[in-house]
Amino acid sequence: MKKIIILSNESGGGHKQTAKVLAKALQREDRNIRILSTFNELFIDLDVGEKLFGCSGESIYNTVILKKEASPLVYRLFFGTINYLYRIPNQKRLIKRLKDFFNQEKPDLVISVIPIINHEIVTALEEQCPCVIIQTDLFEYEETSRLWAKVIPKEVWFVNNTHPYMLSGTEKGYQQALTYHADTHKVRQLSGTVIDPLFLQPKHLDVMSERQKLGFNMDKPVGMVLYGGYPPERILKLAKALDTLKIDAQLIFICGNNEKLKNQLDQLSTRYKKVVIGFSKEVPYFMSISDFLVGKPGPGTIMESIALGLPSFLDTSHVMPHESNNAPWAEQQNLSQSFKTAQELYDCISTLKTDQDSAKARQAFVNKAVYEVSDLVDEILLASSTDDTSSAS
Repeated sequence: MKKIIILSNESGGGHKQTAKVLAKALQREDRNIRILSTFNELFIDLDVGEKLFGCSGESIYNTVILKKEASPLVYRLFFGTINYLYRIPNQKRLIKRLKDFFNQEKPDLVISVIPIINHEIVTALEEQCPCVIIQTDLFEYEETSRLWAKVIPKEVWFVNNTHPYMLSGTEKGYQQALTYHADTHKVRQLSGTVIDPLFLQPKHLDVMSERQKLGFNMDKPVGMVLYGGYPPERILKLAKALDTLKIDAQLIFICGNNEKLKNQLDQLSTRYKKVVIGFSKEVPYFMSISDFLVGKPGPGTIMESIALGLPSFLDTSHVMPHESNNAPWAEQQNLSQSFKTAQELYDCISTLKTDQDSAKARQAFVNKAVYEVSDLVDEILLASSTDDTSSAS
């Protein structure tokens, strides 16, 4: 039985979602796969947030940075705190706990889908088993301010070590990884970031029938509003502004873990038809019956909409620094459009029927990353088994 450990976390929703997708895709009869919520299960007593506020750093990130949309200054201060009051002072303890954990579990493969502590992870492994770092962002964030460059952790994703495989879903991320790794064989460019295969499968839905079940008008387009697992409350303002502009479309709002936002949208009276959904595992379904997507420029939002061929309109009015280059990248690839105001979004939606070039670009972008990772894992475990057999003989 081969044991695979996937290191994940609770910050946002992307890392955990990637871990779940990988666990399902990699499952075989002869494999035991465990997803570890790394910070909660191994390091919670070292958490600065727990010590100061009785609330984990991950919870603070989800509530303050995501839901409340903290300013870029607060964002940078948060990660500076993580680096200087958590990671650096506790580095030896982080490595020791990881090492003790790996020695106890004896994994055949470790996969990391989290940033910031990959140096500690690789150091703790000491080449005990193969290691794969899978970047869930589009690329490494490069701080442009000299001042903040001294505060924000460097090597957020990739590490200057030849042991791990390092995988990125974009050309830029791949080139960044090459600067860290002397063994180019272990640096791989995937065809995109890892997303659920449900987004990659052909639609077998009667879209009009499904829309009718939700009470939508068959003559008007349907858009999906998705701002991640912890959407900001300013979506309420956007919903009101679109009503004032008399938008000629219907909207599905996915509110994720923000129950307050869901209740506010439920109570909001609008001239356009809307459906409000809380936390849902049916995002691929709702996206499949939509004509366009509105959301923040997160890597998951971008890649999922591309996979389903949906035009995406990315909100750049408030962007976390590490996602600040995502929308420009998507626009350069002719895969999406950006907006900062409700009026600009209104104008974007009006181009739906005429934007044929973007439709062709999305069709040409084929994301098979989850299958590519699966093939690589098969390759690694096969090579590992061969090495074990050779050693035994």
